[in-house]
This record gives sequence, C-alpha cells and structure tokens, in this order.
Amino acid sequence: MAICTVVAVIAVLAFFVRFVAYPHTDPIGKTGLVVLVNSPGDSNKIAVAKKVLAVNPTATLLFSEAAGCPDVLHTFAEHVVCFVPHPDTTQGEARYAASYDESHDSGGMTVVAPRAQLSRARIRFERCWHGPLAMVEAPMSLVATLLRLPYQSLATIKAETVQRGC
Repeated sequence: MAICTVVAVIAVLAFFVRFVAYPHTDPIGKTGLVVLVNSPGDSNKIAVAKKVLAVNPTATLLFSEAAGCPDVLHTFAEHVVCFVPHPDTTQGEARYAASYDESHDSGGMTVVAPRAQLSRARIRFERCWHGPLAMVEAPMSLVATLLRLPYQSLATIKAETVQRGC
C-alpha cells in the first residue's frame, strides 16, 4: 500500500512539473495572429501581447473575453477581434482561432496563456490548427499557479483522455 501511495505521489508531481510548473514555451517570433486565451484575473497577458505585437505590428489580435474587450480595444487601436468561444473553454478558443485563420490565412499563430494553462492550450491548438504555432507564457505568480493547479490538472487530463479531437 505504501509503495502505491509513493508511486501515485511521484506521478502527480511529475505531471505537475511537466504540464503546469514548467511547460514548453516558444520565443516570440513572426506571426500573423495573436490569440489571448481567457484567463480571469490575469492582466499579464496584455503586457505579453504588446511585446508580440511590437514584433508583429500588422498581426491580428484575437481576444477571447467579450466582457473585457472594450479595455483591449483602447489598448490596441486596430486589428483586434473580440470573440466568445463555443464552448467557453480553451477548446472553443482553439476552434475559433483555427476557423478565423482558415478564412484569413494569417500565416502563423502565437497563443498567449498563463503558465498553468500553457500545456493544455498547446494540446488544444495543435489539434485544431496545423500551421506554425508558438506558445508564449504570460507570467503568473507561484501562488496563482498553485491555486489553479486542481482545475488545470483535471482539464489537461480530460483533454488527453476524453476530448481527444479538436
């Protein structure tokens, strides 16, 4: 029984380290589409989006958060598309972004997400869109990451086991 508990704890810690604490991130590069996934209470994604758009001034910004859209429109003067994903999840955001790119041919997509959501967002976007994809982290405090751990962990497990498609 003790060995099973130790193995389970190690598996949970390995999952946390790989997918939540230290997800794979990409450098900011050339892109035609910048997607900000909805992360309640996360203002760091706007600062990161500004950095990405400084390198890509003609890129379109997809902002998944209809309630916060007026603030984003004031921050970014042009090339902003606000949308409400269906379903209202990372999966819906990936579907919308892929559909948008299909009709606008952006030539590349950069997704900005907080650390705790980055791995799951990568899974979702890679399943829905097959062009050049970069995942850029919006910094998040360790406390905020730990608070989101239960939800993000379960949502990632669901994405890897139950919802395998786009």
